[in-house]
Amino acid sequence: MTEDKKEEDNDEIKVGTSCKNGGCSKTYWCLESLEEVCVCQSGVPVFHEGMKYLSCCRRKTSDFNTLLAQEGSTTGKHMWTKKDAGTRVVPCRHNWHQTGGEVTISVYAKDSLPEVS
Repeated sequence: MTEDKKEEDNDEIKVGTSCKNGGCSKTYWCLESLEEVCVCQSGVPVFHEGMKYLSCCRRKTSDFNTLLAQEGSTTGKHMWTKKDAGTRVVPCRHNWHQTGGEVTISVYAKDSLPEVS
């Protein structure tokens, strides 16, 4: 990354902005924050049969606060802005069942736009 690019990033990042990587609790405070190593979680939370864990490290717990307090298992660079800040992705949940000659699929999404789906 060139020095000019760092200055452009600094103009857009406000002091006190939290890192967007999961499991990282660092905040942006100056240009040195761009060079810090980010310790974060690369996985997603999984909730299964009363247990909670992250898909990357699979340390199971039944307490939600313990899940949130787990230290990161991956290192990298801080991400001060969302990757898809300009686009809007609607998370969906789906379910299906099958009978003799028919398959039924249900897709559930909040704030969807049927005309572009």
